Amino acid sequence: MSSPAKAQIAMKSEVADGLSYIIRLYHYNEDHGVESHAWTLIGGQTSDPSTDFTVHFDTGAGAVNGDRWWAMLFPTGSASGTFYVTGGDLNAPEAFNGWAEYQLEASDANQRMIFQIDTGTLHLNLKSGSGTRGLMPVGRGAIARTNVLTNIFVLMLENHSFDNIFALSGIPGINHATTADANSWLNVTYNVAKPAPAAMTTDPGHEFPDVVEQLCGHGSRYSHQTYPPVTNSGFASNYAVSVSEKTGVPSAGHIGDIMACFDTPAQLPVIYQLATEFAVCDNWFSSMPGPTWPNRYFLHGATSAGLDRSPTTSEASADWFEYPNGSIFDRLEASYGFYGYRLYNDTDPTYFGGFAQVASIEGISGSDVHPVSQLKNDLKYPYPYPYTFIEPNYGDVSGDTFQGGSSQHPMDSVARGEALIKSVYEAIRNSPVWGNSLLIVTYDEHGGFYDHVAPPRAVPPGDNPDPEDANVFGFNFAQYGVRVPALLIGPFIKKGGVDSNLYDHSSVPKTLAEWLGMKTLTARDAAANPLPLSALSPQAYVFLSAPRTDSDCPATLNSPAAAPEPLTPAAESFPAAQVLDAVPRPNDHEPLPLSGNIRGFLQIAVKTDLEMAAGDPPEQAAIRARAAAIGTRGEARAYMIQVRAKVDAVQARRNMLKLQKQ
Repeated sequence: MSSPAKAQIAMKSEVADGLSYIIRLYHYNEDHGVESHAWTLIGGQTSDPSTDFTVHFDTGAGAVNGDRWWAMLFPTGSASGTFYVTGGDLNAPEAFNGWAEYQLEASDANQRMIFQIDTGTLHLNLKSGSGTRGLMPVGRGAIARTNVLTNIFVLMLENHSFDNIFALSGIPGINHATTADANSWLNVTYNVAKPAPAAMTTDPGHEFPDVVEQLCGHGSRYSHQTYPPVTNSGFASNYAVSVSEKTGVPSAGHIGDIMACFDTPAQLPVIYQLATEFAVCDNWFSSMPGPTWPNRYFLHGATSAGLDRSPTTSEASADWFEYPNGSIFDRLEASYGFYGYRLYNDTDPTYFGGFAQVASIEGISGSDVHPVSQLKNDLKYPYPYPYTFIEPNYGDVSGDTFQGGSSQHPMDSVARGEALIKSVYEAIRNSPVWGNSLLIVTYDEHGGFYDHVAPPRAVPPGDNPDPEDANVFGFNFAQYGVRVPALLIGPFIKKGGVDSNLYDHSSVPKTLAEWLGMKTLTARDAAANPLPLSALSPQAYVFLSAPRTDSDCPATLNSPAAAPEPLTPAAESFPAAQVLDAVPRPNDHEPLPLSGNIRGFLQIAVKTDLEMAAGDPPEQAAIRARAAAIGTRGEARAYMIQVRAKVDAVQARRNMLKLQKQ
């Protein structure tokens, strides 16, 4: 008969350089699962008994145990950018490839044991017998701006302005529109008001010419690389007449929807709770005054390589998007190899909008973007990736409605996006990495919604992009786009904080570059403000010098508000082969449009299909021929459904192999 037991583990740092390191130790026991603990110690320091790590195991007949150990050292302050992990292959971390197996015995019960660690070895000083495990160095550079973080997560949603989300939220200290702010069209004045509709009747325009009119007034045009004076006066007039999103124009009674703002506490309870429990950035701008795709590219590479519009047939005929100077993922991989970054997206199989937009980038494989449903489990195990990027599901992209996704696109319910934010936060909050993590939640662009702040001029990337046909409007990227919401979330973030530093999406690669000692990518991120990441940094409005207690950071968040229309049932309620995308759409017969999001997602599907057929030239030729023959929305949707099924099968095989290694 086995009996439950526990022991206390202390840690002593033997790192000879005398610098400070975050030390994270994991313990796995077959009867009790994964446990972990973190200390921050300098060379020669032994942890205080109040910070001991309690590990659980069983003793006696019938005890299974199978105790395993894994450790990581992450430098802090102005230390080397190299971090150290227990040796082994972490492609399948739950398969224990890098773990040291040393059994806890009855003689270890109720004992306090001091483990020792340096940059080469973990010493497991058990009462029942000592053991060692080697550590290997990962990465290089100089971590210069933080003494607290080991992991940064970014979740980017879709198409809302700052005022649309927060203006009438009642959150104190933010720069927000009031009900006195207004736009006019045809002698009708439309004031800022609440509540916003949960879903728009038509998709507001947000292509480059639309945003020129929204910011500068009806009839304004960009020419000769000169952006007109910004007055924020054309949001209502543009919404009333724009057809760039192919969903028609609103009825007269709905023109004012573009000026409406959410009743944030009631309609967006998840976002409101995070904004009031942590911090809001009220001066974060989209990187260019235009649509989703170029703005998302700025987040990953501080440029859109000249792209100033949504994808067209020219992108669909290419295999990938390529940065002239490489992406942040290239920098991370060069510095940290496999450990540099991790990608997730919401792959709910209900809609093929589960393709990740990041997979359009050269070097990023669609089959290597992990389902966000795995994030919670992945974070239980060793998670050495400094940077994690997460995307939503974009819903019905073939019909241009984007309904059924989790991106919070204007024509879709916001509730699924709230559920995604909640699940991502709770996965990180209740994981071993929470105490040294920062989560950034932001939006790619404003989606056509009103904002009262005039975006400032910007530093162009200066990367001389090619091909030139991507830059159809001749835009010089010397102007920021409309202000978007951004939240900073973590134990080192001030409760109810407001950060008014100037940011755009290029601030993310700039932050990573300064944090991890890497070079910037373009003139844009070189000039961008990084997140301070430290209470000691200049203008660190919301960063704390000491972490908040766990009791001060909610373990769970509010539930999303009920959606006004029925939500698609959860993916797990469908058999694996039953996908709602198989249901015909009324517009399936329509010719594939020459531009728009469907072109971009079709390109991603082709790229992913070609990647999975690597090494098989005849199959790749067949894929290209199949893609070239696609002429209607329905044919595009059917092809993307098939590719999504292939990706799911590849990932299922990988997961099975991981299980077999355990």
